[in-house]
This record gives sequence, C-alpha cells and structure tokens, in this order.
Amino acid sequence: MGLFDRIPNTVGERTDKTVIAKGTRIVGRFDLEVLLMIDGDVEGEIVSSSDVSVGNNGHFKGELRARKVIVSGKAEGTIACERLEILSSGTVTATAEVRDMTIEPGGRFFGQSREAAATPTEKSQAIKANRGTPGPAANQA
Repeated sequence: MGLFDRIPNTVGERTDKTVIAKGTRIVGRFDLEVLLMIDGDVEGEIVSSSDVSVGNNGHFKGELRARKVIVSGKAEGTIACERLEILSSGTVTATAEVRDMTIEPGGRFFGQSREAAATPTEKSQAIKANRGTPGPAANQA
C-alpha cells in the first residue's frame, strides 16, 4: 500500500493530495495541508502540515518542513520533520532536524542530523499565526 493508493473516480472528488509528475519542474514556495508526492523536480521551500514523499524519479532541493518525509528519490537542503524515512533507492544530502529517522539498506544520508525540539507542524502553525504581524523590532518606534 503506497502513500497514494487511490485515484478519485468522479469529477470534483476531493483528492487531498498534490502530485508533481515526472517531467515537471517547479520553483517556488509551497504551503500545503495535504499529501504531496514529488516525482518531478522541485526547488524552493515547502511547508506542509501533512506528509511529503519524494518518489523514485523525484528530486527536491531547498527547505522542507513537514510532518513526515519519505524519500525514494533525491532530496537536498534542509529538512525538518517528525519522521524521515529514506528508502533503499533514496539519497538525502541535507541538514535534518527530526524526531525519528529510518534508513533502509541501500538508502543514503549525507549531512548532519539533530533531534527536533518542537515538531515542524507546531513551528509552521506558529509561523502561519504570526504572518503579517510585525516583529518586536517593528513595534519599537
């Protein structure tokens, strides 16, 4: 059973997932509350309160904050999550801040890891709550 084991049968049915297909290249910042499957190339920043999967053909480069990250392709940059799973075909070159990490035989991790103090979901909720709110320096006029 995979992360995306069901395709909607009817038009307009809520899918609760976003798929970036092989052959697609996207650059930018993404705020998500649904599952994300990357099988193409993504560069930038992803903030998700759900799970992110980098598929066999997928390549992510940048900053990634999510509840759970599963890598069977390539991911590089900074990763903050509750659980990082590197599958046998996955390669992660990153600074990782995680609560739990699993690397299958054949999977590769290059970089640094440290235990997360607060969950990335809690951090992203705090960031979203403070958007548009001036910081302490801005209030001192």
